[in-house]
Amino acid sequence: MIRIFIVTYCLLHAVFLNAQKYDYGFYSNISRGKLVKHNSKVKNLSLSPAIFIETGIRLQTIGTEEWERRYRKPSINLGFTFTNYGNVHLGHSVGLYTGFIIPLVCVKEQFNLDFNLGFGLAYLNKTAANDTVNNMIGSHLNNITRVGLQAEYQITDNIAASLLATAIHSSNGSFNKPNLGINLLTTGIGINYKFKTRKKQLNTKQDSTFKRKLLLESNVMYGISQYYIGPKHQQSFCLTVLPKIQLSRYITLGMGTTVEYNTAAKYYLKQNNNVVTFRKELRSSFYTQLDLYLGHFSVFYGKGIYLQDYIKIRPTFDTFGVNYHLQSTSETFHHNCFIGFGVKAHKFVAEYPYVKCGVIF
Repeated sequence: MIRIFIVTYCLLHAVFLNAQKYDYGFYSNISRGKLVKHNSKVKNLSLSPAIFIETGIRLQTIGTEEWERRYRKPSINLGFTFTNYGNVHLGHSVGLYTGFIIPLVCVKEQFNLDFNLGFGLAYLNKTAANDTVNNMIGSHLNNITRVGLQAEYQITDNIAASLLATAIHSSNGSFNKPNLGINLLTTGIGINYKFKTRKKQLNTKQDSTFKRKLLLESNVMYGISQYYIGPKHQQSFCLTVLPKIQLSRYITLGMGTTVEYNTAAKYYLKQNNNVVTFRKELRSSFYTQLDLYLGHFSVFYGKGIYLQDYIKIRPTFDTFGVNYHLQSTSETFHHNCFIGFGVKAHKFVAEYPYVKCGVIF
């Protein structure tokens, strides 16, 4: 529920406080694909095709901010999704979704090849709790992560058609077991209609010269997950201090340390890796993080190395997620507070989802 409130607040804040910066329209896409067996434990995949439908509002930036011009006036999708997995044991899901569409190639404002990245929350009607054959998902509420390409052709000033190729991942970040996840590969078609086609008003002011800056980020995080055995839940509290340098106007690289208190850390005993123990632990690590900033939002990926040697099987970890900044990063980085959510993983196998808040100095 916390993540739902965070996402809802961020979207409403970004849309209504910046309404004058967008052209509005609606979009609708339908895709067909298949489930992917990404793990040897995945069983009973159906041969029936999966169907993914999304529809909602598209916000088209018009180049009033520097980051919009740099990324060729990207769009933001806010909408609803429906997925039929083509599998009686998985059923279907409905959800809320937000996506960023960043043009990679533009040809005379008639044709775009776009990169599509999005996140959302979906309710799955069947889980392992009510279907013993389902060993993929243990919770009704799950994350949706989508990555893909779309080719969009402008038919008229108001109407555009698109072809899509997309990879879609659903999981709960190990909040509830099992959590093997559901992966889809899909292709589809879509249509986009703009309510108005006001001429793009580019800021005639010249972009300021980029000056590389040193920044300092500090954040606190709370995460929780479930185990099959041992304590019912693991809770983690983490403090991160991260000096950063701007590689470009909207990309930063940080290297620092994390200190994490874990209420039920999982350990594999050195003499026998099949024996698992649980205990409270204070962990520390060397951590590096790459951020991409898009106005109020930023996407991050991090890599950490534990400084202790108690876990021989999992010496490193990954983090990835989305932050929402109270001030647009195109205006300032300094004293900019943010909230966000992400997932901590080991070799992209989720350990737990988390929420965080912090500030950049």
